[in-house]
Amino acid sequence: MESKRWEEMEKDCLVKVFMRLGLDDLTLTVPFVCKSWLAVAVDPLCWQKLDFRQIDVLPWSSFSKKFSIFYSLPYFSFSHLLRLCLKRSCSSVTELRFPLKHTSLEELVLASIECPRLKVLALPILSPSEEVHLPKLMNKWKHLQKLEMESKPNNFTEMVKTIGMHCGSFVD
Repeated sequence: MESKRWEEMEKDCLVKVFMRLGLDDLTLTVPFVCKSWLAVAVDPLCWQKLDFRQIDVLPWSSFSKKFSIFYSLPYFSFSHLLRLCLKRSCSSVTELRFPLKHTSLEELVLASIECPRLKVLALPILSPSEEVHLPKLMNKWKHLQKLEMESKPNNFTEMVKTIGMHCGSFVD
């Protein structure tokens, strides 16, 4: 029996494997193994589920330091990571879990623009001044089915109305 080398595997098989990896592996490991893996790692299917809660996005974390080095950045910011992931997704993100902290309103707005197919959203902890903008963002996610929040926003009633009007598939 002849064994194939990993870099010679069919693209669709590698995509299925890479889809199961976390963002740490998709950003810091897989693209740097070989050219064929890099070509597969940028496939939008690998970037449909973005769970930023599984990695430490604090600037002094091991992940953040490696990310800055690997992508030749002067410093790490969650915004750099989010933009890379959204660019690679080509608007195909269906699940997005923001880190609980260190997410700006600008990053939420960016996600509302770049993730039109979003079905599952886990919001970060927001200040009352940021919560005010949630209803406007919610009406952009027409396919939203599930929303996870750490706390009930002050404008919860308005948010629920917006979800009811614009998110026809919402169940949870």
